[in-house]
Amino acid sequence: MLIDDCKACDKHNSHGNGFVICTYWNMNEQRITRTEANNKIVIISCPRENDLTIDNKNDLRPRWNKSV
Repeated sequence: MLIDDCKACDKHNSHGNGFVICTYWNMNEQRITRTEANNKIVIISCPRENDLTIDNKNDLRPRWNKSV
């Protein structure tokens, strides 16, 4: 989820450099952000992303399997 979509969410509490505070589960939880291509800031592991298809094949590839 992009940071702009996160800010529009009613569960968004606050954000800062590298994190977002979310109240999706009715308590303050910290989510991590990262910057992708074209300086897009993306929320990592947003609970609302369950309906979206996310391709994480190139993210944090396992070191023990070089065939991936």
